[in-house]
Amino acid sequence: MEARSQRLRRDLDGLATRVAIESSTLEPQLERVNLVPLLSQVVVRTRMRSPAHKLNTAFPQGLTALLDPRRIEQAIETLLEHAIARCPRGCWIDVDLRRPLVGLARIEIRDYGRPASEEARRRLAEGDESDRDLALVQSIVGLHGGTLRFEFPADGGGRAVVTLPTQRGRGAVSAA
Repeated sequence: MEARSQRLRRDLDGLATRVAIESSTLEPQLERVNLVPLLSQVVVRTRMRSPAHKLNTAFPQGLTALLDPRRIEQAIETLLEHAIARCPRGCWIDVDLRRPLVGLARIEIRDYGRPASEEARRRLAEGDESDRDLALVQSIVGLHGGTLRFEFPADGGGRAVVTLPTQRGRGAVSAA
């Protein structure tokens, strides 16, 4: 029952965010936030909801950014749910946080599940708006001046890469 009510709260929060973005009324509540505990909390909640999936993390000691923690948390939860949905019977999922360049944070969510179909790869690469949850993630990341892209490693699975500026006014840069 608790899991259902949490899922309903997340869905309602996502709907409210989507409406605010579409009506151009969403003002991010920017705060200086350490991404390590924020991501750790999201991973812990995801582990509790999905015991069949093995979530591994690789985080630095700390990495702060100026962002709306509630929205970024929402985006990361959605990307983790996307990885879990691709492999409903369970798989390994890595969540990595890095600082590839000064002023940037890079969050990678890599699942080691089945390979994505060509159609799914095409939709994700083109930023297809048919998946409303991923379109919401794209909007949230864009609102923060960041980028979202998907990669498909040769050994299967998929990788969502979110790059965010850590300082206000810093333009989004694609980092390798």
